[in-house]
Amino acid sequence: MLRPRLLFIFTVSLASSVLCACTQTLTSPERHARHYAYVADHGFDPHYYINKAETARMLIPFFRCFWEMGVQDRETGLSREKALEKVMCFQSEEYLTSIETKEKFAGKWYEPYSNPSRKDRKDFAQAISQTYMDGYEGKK
Repeated sequence: MLRPRLLFIFTVSLASSVLCACTQTLTSPERHARHYAYVADHGFDPHYYINKAETARMLIPFFRCFWEMGVQDRETGLSREKALEKVMCFQSEEYLTSIETKEKFAGKWYEPYSNPSRKDRKDFAQAISQTYMDGYEGKK
């Protein structure tokens, strides 16, 4: 009776340790850039392929700037209320339209042919706001 129970406990602990050892820890900018790249609506065109992994990789430095801004604001003693005001500024239409966008196709950079949809702007604002707050709150 003791042997099957011991075997079961060993199997469960081995499986949980293997699963925990395989988890990948991403930084906040990497996590939010990847999430945004995968939820962004790129439209549907069967002749046009979006490499979402490459898009996420290219967004990481941009998101890292917001994370570092949050860290810097916390270190300089910016209050939480002021940080939340800054987040509201990031989510404003004026701020989102002021960000220049470029698209890379076949190794060349182009101006976008259309403006991002309202949903894309909302997702983007949420992603940069969360990244900023992660930096402000000290989350890696």
